[in-house]
Amino acid sequence: MSIVYTNFWPGVIKFNIIEKIIEYFNIKIKRNIIIYSKFGNDKKYLHEKYNDFLKIFYTAESQLTEPNANYVIGFKPTSENYIQLLPFERVDKVQYGLDFKLYQTLNSYWKLKKKTKFCCFIVSNPLCNKRNKFFKLLNNYKKVDSLGKYENNCDLLKNIENYDSNEYYNIISQYKFIICFENKSKPYYLTEKIYNSYKSNTVPIYWGDPHVTNIFNAKTFINIGKYSDFDKYIHLIKLLDNNDELYNEFFKHKPIVEPKLHDDRVNNNIKKIRNLLTS
Repeated sequence: MSIVYTNFWPGVIKFNIIEKIIEYFNIKIKRNIIIYSKFGNDKKYLHEKYNDFLKIFYTAESQLTEPNANYVIGFKPTSENYIQLLPFERVDKVQYGLDFKLYQTLNSYWKLKKKTKFCCFIVSNPLCNKRNKFFKLLNNYKKVDSLGKYENNCDLLKNIENYDSNEYYNIISQYKFIICFENKSKPYYLTEKIYNSYKSNTVPIYWGDPHVTNIFNAKTFINIGKYSDFDKYIHLIKLLDNNDELYNEFFKHKPIVEPKLHDDRVNNNIKKIRNLLTS
């Protein structure tokens, strides 16, 4: 019996979180399993070619589900055939180990650091019009350092290869704010953008998942509503930028209201994946 991985992003031969779970629990695979994502050229024939395999779809993109899969691992709350494992949860559980308490650790890291810069913006995908508009509006008030490929105007990250490194977070921590809009706004579509903002001790300006406060504390970030008038948020950011007492309030609260609950959720879902692999 074996596991086949296909349609992942370039360079993926074995999917890291699955291999981590197999190693940690010393799993013996009892049936043929295919684990796939949304990329690659195998999509057209995948379900015919692997007809007798258990099909598990993994998503870290805005495609939240896949109708031909037996199970999905992704963004939506866990249900009978869906297991919630967010991209940043997967990344940190692989990097630091399955016993790592990522939400409790995030709370312990959150603290006010000296700020020498206003706001940054790190985007490669130019297709989110709301994100582009907000960047330009805020840039009219004060220069926003665009550190990514889109509208790049600052080279601070030019020599940084790993965007999940202390060197990266130390650079971002110099900023009061970071614009971290998702590529799209969909219920439960929540990527690493806001999580990495907290790891950088930088106040997130967030737009995307309408359920974001199910995890992240509303008192610790600026939550841009789906149909909001951007002008009132620009006004708020100006006010915070010029009032240290108001700005510092963000750091008097923890990013995660119930960190143990969310760490337990992740651990329970990892066990569900283990059970799926051993079924």
